[in-house]
Amino acid sequence: MRRGATRTAAGMVVLMAVSSCGGGDSAGGGGGGDPTGPLTWVSYGGAFQDDQIAAWQEPATERTGITFENVSPYDNAQLQAMVEAGNVVWDITTPGGTFNVLHCGELFEELDPDVVKPEDFVEGTQAGPCSAPVYVYGNIFSYDADVFTDEVPTEADDFFDTKRFPGPRVIYDSENVGLLEFALYADGVAPEDMYPLDLDRAFDKLDTIRDSLIFAPTLGAASQMLVDGQAVMTQLVTARTITTVRDGVNLQPVWDFTSYGAGTLAIPKGSPNAELANEAIAAVLTEDSAIAYAERTGTAPALVSVTPDEIDYDEDAARFNIFSDEERGTIAPINEEYWAEHYEEITKRWNSWKVS
Repeated sequence: MRRGATRTAAGMVVLMAVSSCGGGDSAGGGGGGDPTGPLTWVSYGGAFQDDQIAAWQEPATERTGITFENVSPYDNAQLQAMVEAGNVVWDITTPGGTFNVLHCGELFEELDPDVVKPEDFVEGTQAGPCSAPVYVYGNIFSYDADVFTDEVPTEADDFFDTKRFPGPRVIYDSENVGLLEFALYADGVAPEDMYPLDLDRAFDKLDTIRDSLIFAPTLGAASQMLVDGQAVMTQLVTARTITTVRDGVNLQPVWDFTSYGAGTLAIPKGSPNAELANEAIAAVLTEDSAIAYAERTGTAPALVSVTPDEIDYDEDAARFNIFSDEERGTIAPINEEYWAEHYEEITKRWNSWKVS
């Protein structure tokens, strides 16, 4: 059953200033003291940012009058340079949770605690006072069902069984996408015992398929490799998995163990419009906007007040919805605080292991 509040359609007309988000500009105006903006919103461009405009920004503008100027791409190093130079021209950004926790109070402003309350969000997604969770993604293990038609993978350890399930596995080249947790679970570690990560055990497990792994430089590249038939399995985030399916790959999920994280909004430290940016984030954190974004991307809402049956997922998105009422095995949050504390250590270990 849907709520009766006004819903958002992608084509609705609102009074807002939104620049093209498909380009590569990475600077913008800070709002100039106007009480309604525009606020400079920095994300990753393309369809990813288009969905943010349609599901979050346009309804926020309609509700509050706050307007947005969209620029891309977001870059951690550029943000750091702005803050260190005392010349911050960004107002709202979309950093990863670990980076946010690492630099809360240093590169990011603490958010209004009346707006961002941990109890309002899915367990494990509200990673510190500088982070506003807006959606939840899974790190989903899936396989090409056109390749495996008789015996098929059914558990996490099948990802590591190249005798029964031969072929390349493509992964996004990042240490913090749930792969270490996935390897430990497949090796017998219970979710409640996952942290602190046993790095030796995790990398030993990954060593068993080292020659079958393809390291993709971007999420898009990982998807394209599946489309091109260069890989037969993957562990990939929700939205990119669904995009790959819509591009023609017959991926099927394996619901045994799936870690999840949150997409977040943050305010750069020293934003010239921090107060207005807090108001804008409050306007984005609504049930209607959460539902609209979930329906556009296949991700799940971060708000606990929105249930899966309120979302009109299409068939593909419903199949990869990690919080479905159907059996989904073990679903566990990434511990962003742990990752922030050990990020440098794990990154060095990951980079060394890749070239070993």
